[in-house]
Amino acid sequence: MKPPIANACTLPGLENGKTAHYPFARKNTDVLFVLDRIDELGLDVYEFRVLGHLISRCKKGTRTCWPGIRGIAKKCRMCKNTVERAIGSLEHRGLIEVERRAGGVNVYALEIVGDLLFVHRRLDDYGLTPTQFRVLAHCARLADTGGLFFISKRKFARVCGIKRDTVGHAIVFLQ
Repeated sequence: MKPPIANACTLPGLENGKTAHYPFARKNTDVLFVLDRIDELGLDVYEFRVLGHLISRCKKGTRTCWPGIRGIAKKCRMCKNTVERAIGSLEHRGLIEVERRAGGVNVYALEIVGDLLFVHRRLDDYGLTPTQFRVLAHCARLADTGGLFFISKRKFARVCGIKRDTVGHAIVFLQ
């Protein structure tokens, strides 16, 4: 099942010179909103995916959530150790604060300003891999109000911190 898509943007030249359509969305009308300042944080795909999941699980108007590690790993299609490393890295960077509870579920307080990244729960429930989620987020960030953007596959991969072939595979999946 593919994520809900309200608009499509065209990104020529990624697959043997062919033009392909890529999803994007806007806050308040769709399921994903990303500002360009998010790329300045230098997050890898795993940290970005976990951060997106935590944002989607926050109650409206709050910056706290309490999903379990296994639940995060399942939704984000990652192993538990990778989730724990990503959470540790996000905490070290000061993007989240973790209140560890003995024998219970941790409480996560997001320190990141909510207007940098918005992820609706519907998108998070599709179980995108970290790479697919990062590529989709970058498409959303680049798209103008008409849904169009142009970027080379090489630059796309460099900004996202992903190999070019991996970007191509994620885009094919998201079409």
